[in-house]
Amino acid sequence: VKWRPRDITEEVLSRMLPTLPKHMVRLQHVCIVGKPGSGKSELMKWLSWRACKQYGRDNVHIIYTDDLRVAIAVLDDRPVQLLLIDDAMQYASSRKVYEQAELVGEFQRLRHLAREASGRKSGLVLCIFSWQRYMDLDPAFRESPLTIFKTGLGGRDRIELQRMLGPYTPHLYEIWDRIDRGDDSAKSTSVAHIAALVGTGKENGLFRSEMVRFDDFPEMIRSAKFFGEQAEPEMSKEDLAKRLDELRDTLGPHVVRCYEMTEIGGMTVREAAEKLDIAISSVSRYNKRVREALAAGTGTPPQNNARASRAHARPDESGPVEI
Repeated sequence: VKWRPRDITEEVLSRMLPTLPKHMVRLQHVCIVGKPGSGKSELMKWLSWRACKQYGRDNVHIIYTDDLRVAIAVLDDRPVQLLLIDDAMQYASSRKVYEQAELVGEFQRLRHLAREASGRKSGLVLCIFSWQRYMDLDPAFRESPLTIFKTGLGGRDRIELQRMLGPYTPHLYEIWDRIDRGDDSAKSTSVAHIAALVGTGKENGLFRSEMVRFDDFPEMIRSAKFFGEQAEPEMSKEDLAKRLDELRDTLGPHVVRCYEMTEIGGMTVREAAEKLDIAISSVSRYNKRVREALAAGTGTPPQNNARASRAHARPDESGPVEI
């Protein structure tokens, strides 16, 4: 019998947008991964539209941001909190595992934080992370019950895709090829992975979405603007190389080497620590020293310097979402 791909759209949606619980706050964690232009943001918009249609427009609070800390800060009292973290790698990178331990802790307590913010004993928190390269996100955020892959991926991600998706992997690269050729209709098809079904042969399948007009989909709340940060002037590659050479003498070559392996070479903190045979905390500490030294100069590479407390955040003042 010729193998045929399964369509699991309805099954995925039933898990993602379940019946509202009556006696608990439920957290559903979803990931969307794909190359730029693959329709990740459009999929978020469609899922938001579906949520409003299912639960009622007055009951859904859509938070569209690039930073989980912003989403946590603006939680309100509506029964459905829809947290859309687009371009998530910027503030949740796997290269900064040690430094963002507090953020991981907040994410693990998200269900309780939503209950505290709303005063409700029941409801749904749907947190969706969207980014480009699967392995770049911190494991605490990328290892989710539901993952939707929009395109094939390169480098070390290719091996992980094959491990997770098996015979569905070629379909994903076909979708990527169609999008690359300008076929926008291909953006409506993805491959979904259900972690709870791993080993059953039913964990993967096709996921289909639609393009919708949703005029009240909110503007993105950018972390830098929300927390009042000033954008850092970007340093050229030539100036960065020169500054790093100078820092080898002041901070030590081993310190600069850690920074080059992770922030420039693309390794995670864990991978660099294993390669250099040092502690993960040491790599993170060395990276912090280099970033602080670079920031003390005339320019610095783009980075995450945000520090804010939920106690100082203002509640979201936007009105209810309408379809």
